[in-house]
Amino acid sequence: MGAEETTTCHNLIEEIRTVNPDLRAYAFLNRADPRGSDNDDAAEALKDTDALEYLDTSLGNRKAYSNAAAQGLSVLELHPHDPKATQEFERLYRQVVGQKAQAAASGGE
Repeated sequence: MGAEETTTCHNLIEEIRTVNPDLRAYAFLNRADPRGSDNDDAAEALKDTDALEYLDTSLGNRKAYSNAAAQGLSVLELHPHDPKATQEFERLYRQVVGQKAQAAASGGE
C-alpha cells in the first residue's frame, strides 16, 4: 500500500469511526516477500498511521492461499496440507483474537 492508499484508508476508517467509535482496524502484511527490505518498508508505513493497529505477523506469498481460495476453502482446510501456510494463518488468527481479548478486558468492546 502506497502513501496515497494509506491516507485514503486512514480517512475511511476515521469516517466510519464517527458512526462506530469503537471500531478497531488491523493491518498486516499479506503476500509478504521471503527476502529483501520491502516487508520492512511496508510495515513501517502501516505503523505510521494511527487509524490502523499493525499486527506483527504476515502471510507469505504462497500458492496454498490461492489454491484454497479457488476451491472455496481456507488454507486450514486445504489438501494437501501446507504446514507453513497453516502456521502463518494460525498465528494471524491468534493475534487478532488476542487483540480483541485485550480490548474486551479494557472495556473497549
